[in-house]
Amino acid sequence: MEKFMSGSRIWPDEQTRLHFYLLPSLDLNAELDALITDYRDVVEEFPFVSLVQDEWLHVTLHMVTGVAAEEVGDRQRRGLIRTVGTYLEGLGPLTLTAGPALATRNAVVLDVDGDLPGDPFHEVYTRIRAAVEDTIGVEAVEFDAMPPHITLGYANSSGDSGRVQSLLRRKVRPSRAVFTVDEIHLVEVEQDAMRTEYRWDPIATFPLLG
Repeated sequence: MEKFMSGSRIWPDEQTRLHFYLLPSLDLNAELDALITDYRDVVEEFPFVSLVQDEWLHVTLHMVTGVAAEEVGDRQRRGLIRTVGTYLEGLGPLTLTAGPALATRNAVVLDVDGDLPGDPFHEVYTRIRAAVEDTIGVEAVEFDAMPPHITLGYANSSGDSGRVQSLLRRKVRPSRAVFTVDEIHLVEVEQDAMRTEYRWDPIATFPLLG
């Protein structure tokens, strides 16, 4: 593995960015909570991976690209929130499956399903992207969040991903968990490269009422 927050991944000092997230509740999704706990027990054995704490676990739907959060003024933010709310009308809660865990080049992630055309995650993703493009512009949808995932930990230095993957596969059974989310969140994200961490402040919440 190689350090995640390096090179082009480092944001300019004090810059924040607008992201759309699913934020799974571990209190309401006991199966997912147990799976994450089991995988964390494995990842903790590798000091070159920094674990993501419960409050910062998320599934990225979309990152607003080409513009920092501070450049999206109040009027444009109100327009974005209004457009996203309209585009999401009629969509109900999402039931997805997380797992198995994958040790990638820069992180340990839980794979998340539902991203094929016609699947629930793909439908939400498509509508969010359309709303962002229509409100901010085509430059704001250059990032592709597919395939979806929950990051369990970011690499903070070099290490052997093969060792991590082997242990994840051998020690955690079952390797998948079903979870449900009934809200989408627009948040303003800050990057802490020293702690290998992303944190955020809430901007708007969009209930999925069906």
